[in-house]
Amino acid sequence: MDEDAGDDDQDRVLAPHVGAMAKEFDMANSKYLDELQILEGEHQRLQKEIEILEKSGSDVATLDRNFKIMEEDKVKFEEFDNRMNQKSEKYEARIQFLQEELDKVTVRQFPIDLKDIRVVAVNVVKLRTDNVDPRRYLGRLEAWQKRVEAAGAREWRVIDDIEHLDGVLKG
Repeated sequence: MDEDAGDDDQDRVLAPHVGAMAKEFDMANSKYLDELQILEGEHQRLQKEIEILEKSGSDVATLDRNFKIMEEDKVKFEEFDNRMNQKSEKYEARIQFLQEELDKVTVRQFPIDLKDIRVVAVNVVKLRTDNVDPRRYLGRLEAWQKRVEAAGAREWRVIDDIEHLDGVLKG
């Protein structure tokens, strides 16, 4: 283009180039505008989530406080459990000692004369351990039966219900 050309001529010559550049700018800009709209939508969604979390923040604080209390209670419970285990061990040792002392002075095996006597065991007590292993209960009954029969008893019976005692005694 000449230097002598007027402004109108220059505008006319440059107009197609400026137009093409404007189209390119609009196309590139539209891509960014679409991205801007997406980001603005995400911003609004995040703002709503923040508001919800801020409202429920008291719930989180309550959970944190309760968790700390439970952690403290856990420590207290473990201490209590340890003390109770120590006491239990102490009492078990005492019981064992007392049982050994009792066994020294208690005579359970002595001769008895049951010649021609009917022996009826009524409501024989079952120990807690007998529920775990009923053979122990039956073994004790059998041992007593042998002892009673060896002592000359005429009869050995076991009755679990006292209401049936009359029928046994009449027979």
